[in-house]
Amino acid sequence: MRRIEAYMLLLTTITAVFTASLALMGESRIDLYISIAILSHFVSVALTGVEAEVEKKIYTGLTIVLITVFAIIVALRVIEILYPGLIKEVFIIGG
Repeated sequence: MRRIEAYMLLLTTITAVFTASLALMGESRIDLYISIAILSHFVSVALTGVEAEVEKKIYTGLTIVLITVFAIIVALRVIEILYPGLIKEVFIIGG
C-alpha cells in the first residue's frame, strides 16, 4: 500500500470515528468538527509520512491554511472563555 493510500484510509477512519462520537454525544458546534478534521489530518500525516509523496508547494500551502484556521478557532474559543459575550458584541451589529 502506498503512503497516500494509507494516509487516506487513516484520515477517513479517524475523522469518521471522532465525528460519529461527537454526533452521538449531541455536539452541535461546527468549530469542533473542523478542529477534529484538521487534527486528524496532521495525525495521519505524522503516522504515514505522506508528505514525501506529494508536491512540496501544495503540502506547504495546505499546512499554512490548516494551521491558520485552527489557530483562529482556538483564539475565538479562548476569547469566548475569557470574555463571555465579547464576540457577539463585536460581530453582531445591533446586538
